[in-house]
Amino acid sequence: NTHLTTNFDTSIENAYKFLEYLSERIKEKKLKKNLTKYAIPDFGQSSYSDDQGFLYYLHGNIQKKVFIFKKSDYDTYYPSVSGSTSSVSCIEECIKSFYKLKNILFIGFSFTDTYVRDLFFKLAKDIQRENEINANFYGQSNQAYCCRDISHFLIIDSGNKIWSEKKEQ
Repeated sequence: NTHLTTNFDTSIENAYKFLEYLSERIKEKKLKKNLTKYAIPDFGQSSYSDDQGFLYYLHGNIQKKVFIFKKSDYDTYYPSVSGSTSSVSCIEECIKSFYKLKNILFIGFSFTDTYVRDLFFKLAKDIQRENEINANFYGQSNQAYCCRDISHFLIIDSGNKIWSEKKEQ
């Protein structure tokens, strides 16, 4: 029910329109969902609802005619990757909130977008470090710390050179 996309197109919106059409054709109301759309920089709160879909356009979208496209745009909106001091962290905060709390399935992501790729690998390392710190803290009181077991999945060509290199790191 929640979709984060770096694409500008309306393919996910079209899928929801198709579900609405299908719902009416086969008289199955459970398929129909309202879609709430968010676009940079206003991502709202991360939400979940069985009868509601959420779509986050991380890099802009066609309707608003606003796009993260140039290197300077990426530098501005990915400050932990670019090291930029004149930046906005709304994209990173949005991604991090989902990354820490939800299972994520990556589809069609080539890992050639270095900003997004590096952010995800940085988040993985940050969360691992946080879990180790929390485990040590609980250990001082002879308690076990049980962190949330969140898994992320990636559908990618096993011959992808960039993935192979990052997997080793």
